[in-house]
Amino acid sequence: MMPIGFKKPRHVFQQGLTINGTVNVNSGNVEVGDDREFVLGNADDILLRHSNPARSANEEVSGLIKGDGSGSVHQGFAGTTLVVSNIFNNGDMIGLIANGNDSHEWFLADASALALILGHAMTTVTIKTASGQLTLSPGGYVDLTAQLKLLITDTDGTVEGQIWYDASEDKLKFKTAAGVETITSA
Repeated sequence: MMPIGFKKPRHVFQQGLTINGTVNVNSGNVEVGDDREFVLGNADDILLRHSNPARSANEEVSGLIKGDGSGSVHQGFAGTTLVVSNIFNNGDMIGLIANGNDSHEWFLADASALALILGHAMTTVTIKTASGQLTLSPGGYVDLTAQLKLLITDTDGTVEGQIWYDASEDKLKFKTAAGVETITSA
């Protein structure tokens, strides 16, 4: 058994432990140098790497960013970036939290569908930005499968109006303190 900074052993290495490069254990912290990675899976397909140097957009890095020279799509990133990569073909990534005795999904990156799903098991998903702006880029649309209700707030956060879709009348409506108006085309 090999505890590293734990009161109880967290894992028993059945096949031994191989270290390539320098790994330091100081005060219970495991320190690994730049551009070294933690690798999981029999096929070395899940990687966690503190990447240095910076990488350009769509750059492929053997064992970290998979591609045949034409298919990788990612933004460029600065040096000292944390990269979490699943290079197994169509290997998904999922984020779970525990609430009581149950796990709840907060994100799913579905590789085969190239889809990102946020908040599947969450009561609320809130997106906040310092600027207060949310941008769909490039272009795009919002596809809602439930009720649409937009609240319009003043600079102090007071709700001044609402815009919503009234399915019973098949109309888009706007409400302010003055009353409810139906939005029609010109």
